[in-house]
Amino acid sequence: MHIVIGLGNTGSQIVKLAASSQKLSDTKFYAVDSVTSSIDMKTLTNVTPLPIVSDENTGSGRVRERGAEMMKMHLGTTEFTTLIRECDASSLPVIVISSSAGGTGSGAIVPLCKQLLKDVPNITLIPIIVVPAMDDPIAYHMNTTDLFTELGEVGITSYVVFRNKSRTSNYTEINQEVVTAIEILQGKWYEGTTVDSIDDSDRKNLFGTPGRLIGVKAEAANAGYLKRMITEKVINGNQPWVDPGNNFGMLAFSLKSAFAKDDIDTVFDDVRTRCIGRLDEYKDIVASDTQTMIATCVISGLPNVPMKDVDLDQFHVASGMSDGLTKSKRPSFMNRNNTVSSKNPVSKFNGIDVRNN
Repeated sequence: MHIVIGLGNTGSQIVKLAASSQKLSDTKFYAVDSVTSSIDMKTLTNVTPLPIVSDENTGSGRVRERGAEMMKMHLGTTEFTTLIRECDASSLPVIVISSSAGGTGSGAIVPLCKQLLKDVPNITLIPIIVVPAMDDPIAYHMNTTDLFTELGEVGITSYVVFRNKSRTSNYTEINQEVVTAIEILQGKWYEGTTVDSIDDSDRKNLFGTPGRLIGVKAEAANAGYLKRMITEKVINGNQPWVDPGNNFGMLAFSLKSAFAKDDIDTVFDDVRTRCIGRLDEYKDIVASDTQTMIATCVISGLPNVPMKDVDLDQFHVASGMSDGLTKSKRPSFMNRNNTVSSKNPVSKFNGIDVRNN
């Protein structure tokens, strides 16, 4: 059984979308959040909501430490021990999804991954992290740096990264691409053939290669256009390309077309030449009379995406109301001793009852 766990608002929204994919119908989904409204899955029977609300306050306020503590408080509950048991029973990769900018998901994913790696020794655990646009607020990037540092410390070696687009709150495109990446990583676009095919053991080798993974799909009417599209998805897509240099890596290509055996090298030629350190290459070649050619590409062993270097020393806290001020000095004739001529409050002024007005 495939298992996908969404954490925080971003992870939960992606899980909602993924749960409607026909290709992922055999996947068990979990949605974990500290805001119960984001994990309302009444219409989705294949999603199990797991609230981690721990006090009278919902949410995390973008405080990762709070997200981490809420997860730790719930890891021993029946719901989470059941989740871990299901991961242990599955020999297939477990995918966990979160943004890095917020507090709940980016905080909770670290203790969850640590627990899974401890309790399921042979697990193939792949985090999919959605990172902020480079011009997003400073706090987003501080959380991102801390998250990646902590995931590395608990033993995560293979992972996927998507970067949000600049100056937009519409995440539909990114979320859909994450769902497609899940389908590809689970091998849902591969079809066993007598020519060349990619099986579970091949994918395990891919995921066992240390470094970042990219998983993309493209469709086109001819091999030339498909080559340009799949290359564009790899090089300029929402999973940032970083030249692997001499990094060891592995590639997995799939092509479904009328002349797939003849076209596959043409379609992936530009991608292949960018990965000079490839240790191995897997192909899934499917001859089909379909008018649309469909290609997928997985690359492992890539470096991490660039992070924004935040220098907090150049910033400071806003001044207080009294900072830099001293009380004014008045001339002696501006007598401030007798500021009120009577000790009794005035009840009427010019015949008007001032207490009721």
